[in-house]
Amino acid sequence: MSLPLQIALLALPSNAAAAAEPKPCVGWVQEVRGTVYWRPHAAAPRVALHPKADQYRGLRTGEQLFCPRGGHLRLMVNGRLRELKPVDAWFTLPPPLRTSGLTERAIEAYGRRLGAERPVGSALYCPADGGRVRAAHLVVRWQPEPAWKQVTLSLRDETGQELWRRPRVEAAAGRLEDTELRAKLSQRTSGTLELLLSGPDGTSQSVRFTLLPAGEEPGLLAELAGFEKGPGLLPRIGRAQCLIQRRLYNEAADEYEAALAQAPASRALLEKTLQLQRLIGNTTRAEELEQRLVWGAK
Repeated sequence: MSLPLQIALLALPSNAAAAAEPKPCVGWVQEVRGTVYWRPHAAAPRVALHPKADQYRGLRTGEQLFCPRGGHLRLMVNGRLRELKPVDAWFTLPPPLRTSGLTERAIEAYGRRLGAERPVGSALYCPADGGRVRAAHLVVRWQPEPAWKQVTLSLRDETGQELWRRPRVEAAAGRLEDTELRAKLSQRTSGTLELLLSGPDGTSQSVRFTLLPAGEEPGLLAELAGFEKGPGLLPRIGRAQCLIQRRLYNEAADEYEAALAQAPASRALLEKTLQLQRLIGNTTRAEELEQRLVWGAK
């Protein structure tokens, strides 16, 4: 089977999975030691969990886990860490808590796909096309064209008026952190903006984005602060979900990249990071993650 076909099959759900609404995600595998088994329900065959590949695997209501002698499992379940030691019975994942706080919403969102892949149309992927940014956090990023030595970056408002320009930027750098650009953005209160990347041959590529409204900033900061501390993966997942809800996709992608760096063999984190990189249009990074999923995380 060819590699592209393997990747395509990997992305396609089974007919049964597509037809059935998945049960809510209530947590994930925190740590596996020794032999531990998982199954989707009592009538299904058991599957041995891999200590690295199944770390941070999402867990749904009704799924079951079992530790024979020598096995040990730590779980995040409904916002709390739980240890599962060798027992004679299978442990069944409970339903989600009736409360619907930030933690519960973040865990439930961990079990959902993040969105469709953005159509390839621009080398720019930060800002994400159709996303939002916070002026003080913007770092322009693009996928370098091998033939280009220098590029010009510029910003326009919805009327086409140019607000900022930076010529002779080294194309191979793939990023630009510019205080003048941030200052220009901080003066804006509304409207769609267009960022353009122009090559030496005169061709241009662009993305359109908006700014996070100033009125939403205090609420976001409060939510992010609420996830400063927490067990295991929860701070990263919680912050990422707060950012995704506000279409701050690039910042959310950075949170998942940081989580993946802590557990690089985790298949679940590979999949979630891949979904976000596709969403923002970073095709180079998405291809790297696809390779790791197909051939096994390294």
